[in-house]
Amino acid sequence: MKRINLDQLIRSHSEADIAAGGIQEAMGRAADSLPLYAYYEILNKKSLGFTNWHWHEEVECLLVIQGDINFYVGEQHFIVHPGEGLIINSRQLHMSRPVTPGTGILVCFKFSPRVLQFYPGSAFDQKYVTPFLSSAVFTAHLLRPHTSWCKELMNIVQKLYILRRNHKEGYELDMMAQVFHLWSVFLKNLPRKEVKKSIVARHQAIAKGIMDYISRHYSEDFSIDDIAAATSYSSSECCRIFKSALNQTIYQYLNLYRIEKAAAALKETSEPISDIARQTGFCSTSYFIKCFKAQLKVTPLQFRKRNQALLAKSSDKAASE
Repeated sequence: MKRINLDQLIRSHSEADIAAGGIQEAMGRAADSLPLYAYYEILNKKSLGFTNWHWHEEVECLLVIQGDINFYVGEQHFIVHPGEGLIINSRQLHMSRPVTPGTGILVCFKFSPRVLQFYPGSAFDQKYVTPFLSSAVFTAHLLRPHTSWCKELMNIVQKLYILRRNHKEGYELDMMAQVFHLWSVFLKNLPRKEVKKSIVARHQAIAKGIMDYISRHYSEDFSIDDIAAATSYSSSECCRIFKSALNQTIYQYLNLYRIEKAAAALKETSEPISDIARQTGFCSTSYFIKCFKAQLKVTPLQFRKRNQALLAKSSDKAASE
């Protein structure tokens, strides 16, 4: 298994953090009141073994540490190898899945565009921020170390991670300085060719509306017709556009979304499996168990016991120390 020599970025972490999915929570909190997030992810420790389709307001910089990882950004596909990285624009639909199941470690840094704006509509914002966030040129950009500016940008991401991890006095100021440096390096090297916005942007907007509907109603019994009514498109258009944007059917996405929510409930609560099945929108406990096992290769009960064992082992280790 190829792994680059960046162990200084991945320090020891407890099994309890992994079991509770607390890696991102612990490392991902904003630097006090600043919307800056630096953390690492171990993809095979995520409930689904990968990160499903999502989007967020932050610009995201990713640095792959171990394992080849597939990144899908809209209709673009990148295979990012250890030692390479990716920068993804704000509000872009994207997902990540390891090429080889059970692998994949990456360092993530996210920052809200507002840290660069000073205030919305400022001259700085109009010149250096908003035009690039809305640019068809910048959806995502692969970072390869043999390109000098890409290597510099990835080094900045490493510095940001270490600053956030070490949490020394005044680290917020140092992080802000590095964010401006990162943005400066990137904009100076971003291609300036004119690109017309395609139908892809429209499809992404519609897919986001469908995903938002699912996030609000996944626990309920609803149909494609209900989604169509909420989005003002026909059922067939919703299905076609969603499949075009995400390469998943609406039902495939919904099923994964419900399983991910159920996995979180199995970790975080002691509620009966039948209640969790009902709360996450499955029509019966037996169907829930069937879907859960098909996706995660273990039953919900086995999944819960495995995570409880990890937590107990970590607690015993901490007590002995």
